[in-house]
Amino acid sequence: MNEGRSVQPHPPPGSQSVPAPPPAQSPSANATKPDHKPDWKVGASALEQITGYTGQAIVHGNALYFSQNYALYSYHEDRDKWEELPRCENKEFAVTVVDNRLTTIGGVDRRDLHSDAVFSLRYRQWERILPAMPTARAHPAALTTPTHLLVAGGTYVAENPGRSHVGYDVVELMNLDTKHWSAATKLPEAIRYPQLMHANDGNVMLYDTEKNSVYGCSLEMLLQPAGGAVWAKKEPIRFIKEGASLAKAGDSLLAIGGRDEAGDPCREIYCYDALEDGWSRVTDMRTPRYWVLSAVAPSNVLVVVGGFKGQGEQACELTETRVVDFL
Repeated sequence: MNEGRSVQPHPPPGSQSVPAPPPAQSPSANATKPDHKPDWKVGASALEQITGYTGQAIVHGNALYFSQNYALYSYHEDRDKWEELPRCENKEFAVTVVDNRLTTIGGVDRRDLHSDAVFSLRYRQWERILPAMPTARAHPAALTTPTHLLVAGGTYVAENPGRSHVGYDVVELMNLDTKHWSAATKLPEAIRYPQLMHANDGNVMLYDTEKNSVYGCSLEMLLQPAGGAVWAKKEPIRFIKEGASLAKAGDSLLAIGGRDEAGDPCREIYCYDALEDGWSRVTDMRTPRYWVLSAVAPSNVLVVVGGFKGQGEQACELTETRVVDFL
């Protein structure tokens, strides 16, 4: 899949040792100069197999938090140590921070029903301190702003013979002062596995992990009670079919890994340019993977966890880290 990965041909036996001309370079693949230095480190393995299908990642305080089914794990990059938090009430939830507490939103409860519940971790117990969101769903994306909690997309179980998991286009806001929920401008399409990130241009960026679609929306307009916000389609991540992971590194938005059209895992990491509305390749992962979870620690170290390493392979517990010195 990956343009720009060329290998110099070996001269045939007995030929003169004349340097071969450099191979033709692809303009698109060489618009940036990826760093191939072995700067990645292998960290302690996660405590179970983790993927972006059933988990999410956030940064809170000095730790990173990764969810997987009913579990929520903390990872301290400086100590390379994993710890498990108290088991959550639901699985396949969104995770964020509200009122300085770890908070899970929605998911699937232990009766296998989609949930509208919002749980907060207080004194190592999950409690329903905040009101439930209006729409019960699993796999939503959540983002906390200084004034609101934003929840977008996710899945519900359709009432059909196959009980298929159908995507939502719903976006809902909770005012952090009044704790009141309201509807916001819907997504342009139903998205089952969304990711939400702040962008450095005042927009919220939404990524459809299944379809490699990217949308942007003005956060200021999205939070207005009168509505009127527009989700504008952005340039998709290059050479990827699905399964990239978004992470914020300072003001930069990174897209990590994914799977190409042939179904092979990718190692490339791209950075989004809001002015050009495009993605530039900035470095490569040590291990090609897709549907990983990723986040940048307060120490400016990118942490990539889990995912799938090959076609048809099971999920992995692999943790790899690298200082963000490539931007």
